[in-house]
Amino acid sequence: MTTRRLWAGLSILMVAISSHAAEAPKITHLKGSVLYSGPGKKPWHKLTQDSAIEQGGRVIVGKDSGVSFTFDGKEVRVWENTRFIVTQLSAPGEAYELGLNKGYLWASVNPKNGRHFRIRTRSAVLGVRGTMFSAIESEKGTLTCVCKGRVHVVSGSQEAEVKEGGGMSVTRDGNASKPAYAKIMVSGRPTAEFMKSTEEDHRFKRCLYCHNDSFKMGQR
Repeated sequence: MTTRRLWAGLSILMVAISSHAAEAPKITHLKGSVLYSGPGKKPWHKLTQDSAIEQGGRVIVGKDSGVSFTFDGKEVRVWENTRFIVTQLSAPGEAYELGLNKGYLWASVNPKNGRHFRIRTRSAVLGVRGTMFSAIESEKGTLTCVCKGRVHVVSGSQEAEVKEGGGMSVTRDGNASKPAYAKIMVSGRPTAEFMKSTEEDHRFKRCLYCHNDSFKMGQR
């Protein structure tokens, strides 16, 4: 499979920023095998704590690995088996874009920034202003879970607002529904019924990165 085909159909994570030039992403945590290819499809190499994440840069997070970075008052945490690309580093009047091809990320947006933050996938657009939420992208579509605040989900002609503690699932053909985990958790903590659902749909296992016995709603 060619690099072009591998990255075809990337989801796009868009962040509208204030009028000043955006702060370059700063790596705050790095674990395991994380590969980086700079703009212009430069050779792949291991990402380090001091590496610069540039516009056009691509990242592959391997098994049992992870990376976190901050920019403009926002924090993004990316877990294992995830691929993303920095589509654009914002200039005045433009948006910050990061594409998610597959995998799992969690984001925190400071409401004091006052700007919209959106995740765009092949299935939906998730828009927020000051919140904590996660997004999972796979061949089955998109899952989102809201830890704090609200997320506005748009898929085709369908629109829905997901409140704190809720979630939304959108398939590749645009069918939206509330996933089972939105009903079978107690204060955001998984029940035996939820654990059973992780075997029926393995995507839900990624929810356990955050949702465990020590989980507290609105905190991470």
